[in-house]
Amino acid sequence: MSRPLAPRILGTLALCWSSLLPACALLSKAEPLSTRYFTPQYAAPSETQVTPATHSPQPLPTASALSLRLGLVSAASNLRERMAYRPSEHEIAYYETRRWSERPGSYLEHALSRSLFERHGLTMVVSGSAPTLGVELKRFEEIVQKPHRVRVEVTMVLQHDKIAQFHETVRIEQKVAEVDPEQAPEAVVHAFSLALQAVVERVAERSVQTLKAIDAREAADSSQSPRPTGAATGSAR
Repeated sequence: MSRPLAPRILGTLALCWSSLLPACALLSKAEPLSTRYFTPQYAAPSETQVTPATHSPQPLPTASALSLRLGLVSAASNLRERMAYRPSEHEIAYYETRRWSERPGSYLEHALSRSLFERHGLTMVVSGSAPTLGVELKRFEEIVQKPHRVRVEVTMVLQHDKIAQFHETVRIEQKVAEVDPEQAPEAVVHAFSLALQAVVERVAERSVQTLKAIDAREAADSSQSPRPTGAATGSAR
């Protein structure tokens, strides 16, 4: 004679429940994931150590008479707070627990403003006609393949009199130092800081070079233009 169906079902359910108890206990003891926030630090090349907040780097004397408007500084739509990394050149992913304290485009804008107007001493133009620099951050990512490195890439355009004086791309790859796994995030952020510094200085130096050429060209055009004729300086006797 076969056993009643109800006791068999209850026995099966009890066995399944007992097998799930250890897994539930493990899940209940697991520590929750903790999100960490990071900020890359920009330092001018002449600064070898952290300086007080009141410190203002001396401007370079060669650019003191040049003027520039810092236009739109944007970033690719995928560059947000979550830190991006590439398992391969054809794949991009994002960390769940590593995030930037701001969007990467903000770091680029702050660093450019500091380099152009503080270190290089350009005059900041906020209204009126002036050469205008626009920059877009295209890549701000970690490359986990060996060699372990980070990549920062920008596209820059400097316009004057409705003409693009240059339209160029700058890409910097910075190696990540080999450290203990616990210190790996800090090493990656430090590499981003160095790469950001290198990119910003390349953009600033290219901009200053172009502004000097514009200034020289306009000075030459002004000296060669005919002087307006006016009244005689002396009266005939």
